[in-house]
Amino acid sequence: MNCYSKKHIYIAAAGLFVLTLLLYAQSLFFDFVWDDQWVIIRNQKIRSIEAAFTTFYQRATQKTVADGTKLPSISDTAELDAAPLYKSEEKFEPLRLTSGNWRPLRTLCHAVIYHFFKLDTFYYHLANIIAAGLVVVLLFVLLLQLTDNFIAALIGTLLFAVHPLATEVICWAKELEDMLAAIFLLLSFNFILVGRRRRQIGWFIGAILLYSVALMAKLSVIFFPLFLLGFLYYEYWQDKKIKSHQLFKTIKEFAGKPIRRVSLIVTSVLLLEALGAVLWRSHVLGHTAHGGYITGNCWTTWLSMPRVFCRYLYLQLIPYPLYADYFGYPTATSVSDFTAWGFVLLFITLFIGGTWILAKYRLLMPWLWLWLAIAPFSNLVAMNAIAAERFLYIPLIGTVWLLAELIKRYQQRSDFDMRRLLFAVIVIGLFMATLTIRRSQDWSYGLPLYRSVAESFPDSYRPNSNLAAAYLMENRHREALRVAHRVV
Repeated sequence: MNCYSKKHIYIAAAGLFVLTLLLYAQSLFFDFVWDDQWVIIRNQKIRSIEAAFTTFYQRATQKTVADGTKLPSISDTAELDAAPLYKSEEKFEPLRLTSGNWRPLRTLCHAVIYHFFKLDTFYYHLANIIAAGLVVVLLFVLLLQLTDNFIAALIGTLLFAVHPLATEVICWAKELEDMLAAIFLLLSFNFILVGRRRRQIGWFIGAILLYSVALMAKLSVIFFPLFLLGFLYYEYWQDKKIKSHQLFKTIKEFAGKPIRRVSLIVTSVLLLEALGAVLWRSHVLGHTAHGGYITGNCWTTWLSMPRVFCRYLYLQLIPYPLYADYFGYPTATSVSDFTAWGFVLLFITLFIGGTWILAKYRLLMPWLWLWLAIAPFSNLVAMNAIAAERFLYIPLIGTVWLLAELIKRYQQRSDFDMRRLLFAVIVIGLFMATLTIRRSQDWSYGLPLYRSVAESFPDSYRPNSNLAAAYLMENRHREALRVAHRVV
């Protein structure tokens, strides 16, 4: 089952890359939406490559318009959310904006695109599609190293490529940050695995440098050193067949081999990089939290998160329905909210049960990746959002890794049937691809996007006000009034 040549790998990688490009080809003709207004169109930092470089280190300034007036909060201003997306600098007073978050690598990439193509949406979406294809290729190489099984790695990567949860990241121009972070994170992980196999220090140095670049793309990858520490020890635990009660007795023996000592040193350096990036981001932005708690206080926000986590689990298995905005998603109304506590119990049951079952069958590492990758979006530090499907882009790697491991074990069974497996992959793949193509169309421009959000949360104020404003911009006054009546 494990016999594969470099030719097979190259063909499979090229096929996955082309598939990703074809699947999202329609997005090349999509418009800018939502935060593209601030991140791309009105962002003065992308107007020159030199200015983009300053976002790596320059302290953020107050968001203002040209006359010095304070700019309203993006999250609180429906009028700005639905404002016209001008592509000509003469049609609006340039805004001196800085991002509410630290994404210097994304800003630099957008500056390069702007330098050659100005605000032509085609090239911003082209960059997203190419980046998505690279993520898929690197994931295939990673799963190949982790499972040492060509078929399992190919099927796991294929599911990632066609999964509808990726549509928000790939179709939204400003979300290049997630794919850049995934590219350099996967490169770093791949380099570590190659370095451990070949016993060559150069690969580890490369992994350290690549991880630092991933941090500059999106700070949510800070989970990786913690995952790597668990990965290294769990590997040792499996090799030695250590029982649970022997866990602490074996810690001293863990670093016995030189390659493990090197791996631990590299992991320690990565952890220091992550901590340094957090401190540097706080210095540049002048704050640690990204906005405030979505419910108004930390207690009800934290109480709301188990419901979100349950939905995250559900969406990875059954990605329907998908929401473009979670502003109207149900949250805890108080610390005594009965429904919210019910979801707390459900999540604890699922988490403990899943951990116990996967640990029993030695499949814990994909599960660990999933939850550590979600942890930065858990609202322990306020992030002004309750949930988003783009938050699942990197965590989804853990899910497809688990699938690849299960397929590998299925192939080792005496009753393995290749035709049955192939049929299931085709059916599920076509179903996922159809959902992805359909979902991508919602991101084509403002009106269908706002309509999809309003349909998901018909009683929520912001989605309907955005939709009404979008109708007004197209002189569709009757539709605008009908939508406005919902929230008056």
